[in-house]
Amino acid sequence: MANDTMSIVIIYDDDGEILQTTQVPKGMEEAQGGPGRNVYIGDGNPAIHKIVDGQRVAKTQEEKDTYFMQQRTMKRPSIVGTETNEELDEKINQHFTGLIEVIQYRLENYSWLREKFYPNVMIVQDAQVKINSGISELIAQGEQQLEDYVDDCLAVKTRFPKS
Repeated sequence: MANDTMSIVIIYDDDGEILQTTQVPKGMEEAQGGPGRNVYIGDGNPAIHKIVDGQRVAKTQEEKDTYFMQQRTMKRPSIVGTETNEELDEKINQHFTGLIEVIQYRLENYSWLREKFYPNVMIVQDAQVKINSGISELIAQGEQQLEDYVDDCLAVKTRFPKS
């Protein structure tokens, strides 16, 4: 909150998007500006306001949705890696509140989704120990374990294709 010695200042870009809201000592407001950093004295919320012709105005609903999507895409939905396709699609849809096509998100983020759903690499190390043990029963278990691991990885690749 501004007082007698401080001012609330909005720093905004050339498109009117609010980059930062801060308090500065009175008389120092304009010093906050610079290339691509314009100054508006007063407060505002970047989710619902923009600066047009030096005035704070309300964003349109489309601009609010765009801002919201930009903020949300910086964060990813909470995924454990055990979800069914239906559960995964629902989590993506809820995270982005229906503002993004689930199939498009899955395609654009296939690499991250693969990381979440791949089996633990420790399975490979355990299989290698068994295979290298010299004990025929453990060797057979290790080979089966390694084969299952590869099959599970290939299933993840199929589930989350590059395109």
